[in-house]
Amino acid sequence: MSQFEYVSVLVSIVLALGMGEIMICWARMIQQRERIQFSALHLFWSVFIMLLMVQFWWGFWQFSVITDWSMFDLIHILVETAALVIGALIMLPGRQIPADLDLEEFYFKHHRVFFGLAMVMVSSLITADIFILQIPIADPENIIRATALILLIPPLVSDNRKLHYSLGLAYFLLLTAFVMV
Repeated sequence: MSQFEYVSVLVSIVLALGMGEIMICWARMIQQRERIQFSALHLFWSVFIMLLMVQFWWGFWQFSVITDWSMFDLIHILVETAALVIGALIMLPGRQIPADLDLEEFYFKHHRVFFGLAMVMVSSLITADIFILQIPIADPENIIRATALILLIPPLVSDNRKLHYSLGLAYFLLLTAFVMV
């Protein structure tokens, strides 16, 4: 087994656990839908984070060219993975759905931590490209990530609902552009 295969198993397990928790939470919310006030904003982010996890797993293949992994490389990748999974779990109410749950209120209660973790993840993705994969800063993927990083600041600091709703489209377009690069 190569070092990449060894690391990819760990990354895959962590992502799969996160994805499993998201799906369990979705199932619980569907089961208890009469007790929940749903929100398009919350729905967008819970689906978007699942797409990010799939893209992260798919994009991790780029690291297969690394033949000699250092502890720094491993920790760097685990920080990205953990920030993604923990961010997702913070944005979802968990397996025990509280009575009369308002998902938009829940979103705004946790959005600062969520977007802070998103900034950690995106920053780590950029630095991993530069320092581990030796990809130039001006590479289109890093430019898209840098744009995403900048666009994470407004929802981190603002409670403005219109801003949060409008930036969802921007993030979706950035992810689409990233996948097409």
